[in-house]
Amino acid sequence: MKTHILTLVAVLASGFALPTQAGSDLSTALQLRACQGCDLSDDVFTGKNFSYMDLTGATLSRSVLNQVNLSGSLLIQAQLERVVFLNGLAVQTNFTGATFFQSNLSGADFTAAILASAVLDEANLTGARLTGAQLSNASLQWATLNGANLDNAQLTRANFTGAKLTDVSIKGAVFCNTIMPDGSLNNSGC
Repeated sequence: MKTHILTLVAVLASGFALPTQAGSDLSTALQLRACQGCDLSDDVFTGKNFSYMDLTGATLSRSVLNQVNLSGSLLIQAQLERVVFLNGLAVQTNFTGATFFQSNLSGADFTAAILASAVLDEANLTGARLTGAQLSNASLQWATLNGANLDNAQLTRANFTGAKLTDVSIKGAVFCNTIMPDGSLNNSGC
């Protein structure tokens, strides 16, 4: 066990990706708050605290994140395709360049999250809180954002082509070179 932990620490310190194995590796990664490039796909996580963790380049595709806290974490370039993250917490989380293609993010709290250049195409963000979120250059094509809160969000160069935006709150949101659902350009905040 001691050798296993020392090996894990050496791998993390060297900057190499952490190979995932059931149980102990994930527990150790949670203690160390780092799991860069690890593969956590096709799994179910309930009540896990992934807050303030470095998950840069991690793959969580097709996983279910039930009542999971990702607040303050780094998920830069993370792969989150077809993830179920209902009512999850991701406050001030950095998702720069992450991919959420066809993910269910209903009711999730992305307050002040960085989603710059993220791909949220065909994602379900019904009732999601994106207050003060950074969505510059994000792609939300054909996404569903009905009832979402985008107050004070930065939407410069975001692409909402075909998106559903019924009952969305946009007070103070910045639109500049933003592609709207009908394909028109919104430059009202430039």
